Amino acid sequence: MTSDKTTIRGRTRITFRDAMTGEILEQMPWKENLVTDDGEALFAELMGGLSADYITYCAVGSDDTAANEADSSLGAEIGRLPITDISISTSTLTFSTFFGSADCNGAWNEVGLLTGAAGGVLVCRNVLASEFTKNATKTATIDYEVEVA
Repeated sequence: MTSDKTTIRGRTRITFRDAMTGEILEQMPWKENLVTDDGEALFAELMGGLSADYITYCAVGSDDTAANEADSSLGAEIGRLPITDISISTSTLTFSTFFGSADCNGAWNEVGLLTGAAGGVLVCRNVLASEFTKNATKTATIDYEVEVA
């Protein structure tokens, strides 16, 4: 008897740039992230044609509390923006979101993918290895990879 198990896993990388020159100030290494219980349920509903919700927003926040599968929102959301680009390669979705110099400034400790401009399903959440202060002199690109394997 064989057993197949589908897993959903993700990872995040953030690139911070100087807003004037575009020079990379810091590129955080890829970091594994948590797919929430609600995120797993959403994927099941999408595969069954039972949901019209899609991952459309990336949010940042200031809470550094460890991610938990039961999370339904960021701990202390600063703000969210629509995802800038989505690409698919085999079973990996890549969501990229650009944060301009005026977007979501503050102490970033957490990021997440969501299905709405307000509320929505928190699909993934990641607590950063170290806080980064985003301000008007910096831009950021958050790349989120989600793999269904």
